[in-house]
Amino acid sequence: MMESLHKCPLCESGDTQFFSDQPISRNYYICKNCKLISVDPNHLLDLSNQKIRYDFHENQPDNSGYMNFLNKAILPALNYINTSGIGLDYGSGPGSGPESKFGSSALAYNLIRDHNCSVQCYDPVYSPWEDSEFEMKQKYFDYIFSTEVWEHFTHPFQSIKQIHSLLKPQGILTVMTGIWNETMDFPNWYYPKDDTHVVFYHEKTMEWISGKFDWNVLERPSETVWIFQKN
Repeated sequence: MMESLHKCPLCESGDTQFFSDQPISRNYYICKNCKLISVDPNHLLDLSNQKIRYDFHENQPDNSGYMNFLNKAILPALNYINTSGIGLDYGSGPGSGPESKFGSSALAYNLIRDHNCSVQCYDPVYSPWEDSEFEMKQKYFDYIFSTEVWEHFTHPFQSIKQIHSLLKPQGILTVMTGIWNETMDFPNWYYPKDDTHVVFYHEKTMEWISGKFDWNVLERPSETVWIFQKN
């Protein structure tokens, strides 16, 4: 691997190396400090082009296959969250926009309908907030779900810091995202073949994040799901 001028967008280390130029002809770099793999900023899509891709997602609450997928995160988290509190679906996706016939994301709809929860939605494309709304909601939520979202973060440290600020002390954060490891064939992994997926986490990356933000890992119900508690 050759040295790189690419700076890690998570830990901001300059100790990165070129990792691959596949699977979709863009440069990927690995951080030797936190093991995050990130895409060259010159190869990132703007929000309008990301939206074109997201509009093809079938993430509606009446999609039973998608709901079964989300339940890998939802059902284990119910053991830890206070369902009488206020929750947030951070990165709620196309199902949460004003054009949605359900009025909320698949995850929020499931929690409201099946578990009597109170859940709000945030998504920078479909359910954006003004800066003043973020300020108003600092440490506001008892629990946050962020499922199949973190791989889209063009500025992962800022986005994760924002999630941290929205979660009350002792609040529960459930994260779902694909994980890379040294034994996999990265150029043939389906995750980086999506051009809106721009950062890829390793076990060590998640350890760095939980240490940086002082989160306890309560459970790893599956390889791609973490349940954290904010200290």
